[in-house]
Amino acid sequence: MILDVFTKTNTKVEQKISKPYKTFIDGKEKNDESILEDLIFENPKLFPVGDIANSGGWIPLVTQLDIKNHGILDILATDNEGHIYIVECKLSYNTHDMKIIRGQITDYVSGLWAMNDSEYDMREEKFEKFWEWFCKEIEKGRKDGKKLENILEEFEVDSIDDTIEMMKRNFKEDEIICVFAVDAITEGLRESVKWHNNSVNDKKNNYPMFILEVKRYENGGEELIVTQTFPADLHELKTKINSGGKSSPRVKNDKDSWLKSLKRNNLGHEKEIITFVNQMLSLVANDRGEIDWGTGTVNPRAMPAFSNYPRRKPIGIKSNGEFVLQFGLFQGIAEYEELGKEFEKRINEIDDIKISLETRAGGGFRKEPFVKLETWLPHADEILSILKSLFVTA
Repeated sequence: MILDVFTKTNTKVEQKISKPYKTFIDGKEKNDESILEDLIFENPKLFPVGDIANSGGWIPLVTQLDIKNHGILDILATDNEGHIYIVECKLSYNTHDMKIIRGQITDYVSGLWAMNDSEYDMREEKFEKFWEWFCKEIEKGRKDGKKLENILEEFEVDSIDDTIEMMKRNFKEDEIICVFAVDAITEGLRESVKWHNNSVNDKKNNYPMFILEVKRYENGGEELIVTQTFPADLHELKTKINSGGKSSPRVKNDKDSWLKSLKRNNLGHEKEIITFVNQMLSLVANDRGEIDWGTGTVNPRAMPAFSNYPRRKPIGIKSNGEFVLQFGLFQGIAEYEELGKEFEKRINEIDDIKISLETRAGGGFRKEPFVKLETWLPHADEILSILKSLFVTA
């Protein structure tokens, strides 16, 4: 078992017996990077997320993610704010790997970029296919088979919907945090990270890098973990991530901030959209529920949270007019599965919406498809009727 975790190396700890990342294969002792990978993945508190994000914990999503044409990434993770972390684990015994580790991790970044980048007019469709692949790979790659939404629920994020929205935004804008997890920080790796952050990544701040050193020690038969980072103080990195790049910290929205965002978008149908949202407000008020306005800083969404299903908000109305069907929140959970299927069935009985969903991404993007304003708005009354019949407590 892990006895304790130290965030900085100290003399007292260094006097303990060092425990290398080794195992026995075919009777021979071998260095095994999977031990380091499993240690970090299974103990999220080892990760210094508090020095990066403003709230919430670090959330490891999947190990050994196979990125087409670019190899296998050790760990992909997020946090409450939807930052994207890719982690490459390396042991110092392999000096060749330590020399090429920076090139290796940027190759993974380029692979993720290639999967969702495209010309502007086709970008959304391509990104939907990428996101569907990403969600499937998480479920397939985990020992427990959990879906993304279930993992976020387990880690008690403030809002599953908003965390997912920010994850999508960070993928679209190529904002990815690169982490080297090692057993010992070498001088060469230190120089590579410093050069990258100060020179290569100085203007856009899309790909900040840091090193996480994880040392193991024996203490009376129990394991003691010591971690430290380079840079030692991640404050400057945090400032760049949260303000220097395109992403910004999330805020708790309310009706006023949603309305301001709606008006800024100048859609030409503000009155009709506001009427629909007000009718949603009345619906949830009668049900003793509420509207969740989300925490996204770009096009926040108004989501009805009904009293019997407070964390299963079936739809979202974004301030850019998009109607989001949050099917994924009902999938993979036995007590909500039938309700989700019936909701999807009833929505698809509206022909215009059905055609729109079938057209988008070949009908394969099922977790969180969206419908354009001009398609859903003429059917506002039908949508409200479906919500009332399925979700409002009798």
